[in-house]
Amino acid sequence: QNVKAYLRRGTAKESVLNYQEALQDFRHALALEPQNRTALAAEKRLQKHLR
Repeated sequence: QNVKAYLRRGTAKESVLNYQEALQDFRHALALEPQNRTALAAEKRLQKHLR
């Protein structure tokens, strides 16, 4: 239920190039807080890496 925790974990996973799991964390953060700008930007950025 903690958005900040999902954002931090997603950022950590992204930093070690674990893009799929990072994307899952950012999407979970968005499920809790749909207008979170950090999570929205991260989701957009990660989708480019996964194409």
